[in-house]
Amino acid sequence: MLNLDLTGKIAVVTGGSGNLGRVICRTLAACGADVCVHYNGSREKAERVGIN
Repeated sequence: MLNLDLTGKIAVVTGGSGNLGRVICRTLAACGADVCVHYNGSREKAERVGIN
C-alpha cells in the first residue's frame, strides 16, 4: 500500500471500472483522496468499484 496523504485531494481515474482502474481507485481512496470513477461502457462495473 502507498503511504501517501491525499486528504482533501480529488482524483479522476479514467477507465476506473476496469480491473487495473478499480485497484487504482481503491488505492487512492485508501490514501484519503475523493475519487471520481470514469467509465465508458459499463456503469454497473463503475458502481461496483466499491469506494465508500
